Amino acid sequence: MFMKKTLSYLELFLLLLAVVLILTPKLVLAQTVSDRLKGKILLQVESKGEAWYISPSDGKKYSMGRPNDAFALMRQLGVGISNDNLKKISIGNENLSGQDSDADGLSDMVEDSLGTDKNSKDTDGDGYEDKSELLSGHNPQGTGKILIDGVFSKKQGGKILLQVEGKGEAWYVSPADSKRYFLGRPVDAFNLMRKLGLGVSNGDLNKISEQKASDVAQSVVPEKVVASSNSCDAFPDKLESCSVFKCQFIHPLSSVSMKKEITGLVNGKCHYIEEMPNNGRMECNYEESFRKAVAQYYRDVDTASSSETNLSWKYGEASEIKYFVNGKEVVNPLQEASDTGVCLIYGY
Repeated sequence: MFMKKTLSYLELFLLLLAVVLILTPKLVLAQTVSDRLKGKILLQVESKGEAWYISPSDGKKYSMGRPNDAFALMRQLGVGISNDNLKKISIGNENLSGQDSDADGLSDMVEDSLGTDKNSKDTDGDGYEDKSELLSGHNPQGTGKILIDGVFSKKQGGKILLQVEGKGEAWYVSPADSKRYFLGRPVDAFNLMRKLGLGVSNGDLNKISEQKASDVAQSVVPEKVVASSNSCDAFPDKLESCSVFKCQFIHPLSSVSMKKEITGLVNGKCHYIEEMPNNGRMECNYEESFRKAVAQYYRDVDTASSSETNLSWKYGEASEIKYFVNGKEVVNPLQEASDTGVCLIYGY
């Protein structure tokens, strides 16, 4: 007669774990390959050298096809970035040549992107040419070194970044060295991406799920068709729909004409820039519900017969701020946006 053995909790757990590992090795391996190659350009060494981009956001592979297809893909999967944040990433010495009006080794396209003078080899007049300063980590537009943020740069590895404050210029951050590489024209960008690519076997490539760029919703406006106006009357409606729009307004504190600009959706959030006195600016990234609340606040203020802000002070700092529209206290979503980091203020 045999006694029936009861499995302990530990034995039962180990048995279930063994079953899972036996049934799902392919899935585990596929996830490992995809995670390891996120953000990289892969070249099929066992085929005709076809190029693929592994998106860092979803871990799927996207065919780069021909130069124009690859360039469209880069813009489709690009992530918007401000010029200030872009400057934190050092520039790789590739794809900087092209039409070069001042013969300093930086193409006119690159200089337009950087904000240097394409008609002068030495933008800041310090005796050092722009390219040499740039590649040595010095500021070609002024004194001192460029403040590179290594931690921030590494986090951007594998991403395609689009300048939302420029003309949508595209940069690729290599996971290998955390440097950014200018993509420029379609052919230049395609050649650069292939140069930075890694060889991959068909077996490893087949373990990564494929996604077509046409099935991905575009997150950044590729071409800035900006409706511009000297009046901001339409601004609340444009903000609510996140339509690309520019207008000028008179700042209530400085009485100086300044600009508001909606640049479009970036990663599902509405990117907005507003000029402030003394060369400052406010930059916001609104989610849909937040921008609707802000748009309504602007409407209420615009249609009100009076609006005001009352501040109480304590030891030289504002300890309480209250907002009134037509004599009634209201909640200002802009204050909440500032407090929570949805809106950031630069220049002060």
